[in-house]
Amino acid sequence: MLLGDREREKIHSIDEALLRIVEGDYGICEECDEDIPLGRLKAMPFTRHCVKCKSDLEKASGANQEVEEERAYREIPLGAEDEE
Repeated sequence: MLLGDREREKIHSIDEALLRIVEGDYGICEECDEDIPLGRLKAMPFTRHCVKCKSDLEKASGANQEVEEERAYREIPLGAEDEE
């Protein structure tokens, strides 16, 4: 099931890349509007971000996930003996 989801996501990304080719936006980073280096496009033809922007997005995503996890732990009710 998980493999199927990954493959579906990859196909969706490829379809989006093909649409960007038609629209003339292929190879341009969606964050900084700079050209994505050819080597990155060869390695991952459906990428939407340059390496720097992708790294920044992943760092921000990781930080957001940590905050969400911390918030979830704070919302766990304490036992009666812990509330005093």
